[in-house]
Amino acid sequence: LKTGVRNALVVAIAPTATIASIVGAGECVEPQVSNVFKRETLSGEFMQVNKYLVADLKKLGLWDEAMRNRIKLAEGSIAGIEEVPAELRQVYRTAWELPQRALIDMAAERGAYIDQSQSLNLFVESPNIGKLSSMYMHAWKAGLKTTYYLRSRPATSIAKAAAAPAAAVQPAPADAAASVACSLENPESCESCQ
Repeated sequence: LKTGVRNALVVAIAPTATIASIVGAGECVEPQVSNVFKRETLSGEFMQVNKYLVADLKKLGLWDEAMRNRIKLAEGSIAGIEEVPAELRQVYRTAWELPQRALIDMAAERGAYIDQSQSLNLFVESPNIGKLSSMYMHAWKAGLKTTYYLRSRPATSIAKAAAAPAAAVQPAPADAAASVACSLENPESCESCQ
């Protein structure tokens, strides 16, 4: 470009989760956070699966419902699934399994070509002041203009309960009296509703 861009901004890399979901693309320039995850939109909840991982596992005859549940139980990681070849476990590491220093270094390299800024999420399993100060000092010295979110793992995971094998989940016996005890259809039976 020779004319028409003076005092203009051209490039900003933002996380575009909604658009990425619609077109089946990655959200940004960052690694996948998980190979299997739930996406919540106004249209409902959808299970998102890393389509490239699925294609590679299908080629090897490893993709089935049991494998999907194992990946869900492992919080989207295949690092501990021995049946998956080591090369694939290396390729499909999640953002949690990559060195954050490498993510910062790649962002700094891209930064020279981005005139606005980029959203950089960092993923630290259990952050502490030492890790954080080291990480952010490295980002600052590398010349990053900004970082976006610091992601950490929750203390508990509901997803593991949802991925339990079907044979292990037994439906509770239905008690007809209990099912209407506190019902909007039968408010006179419920002490709380009166």
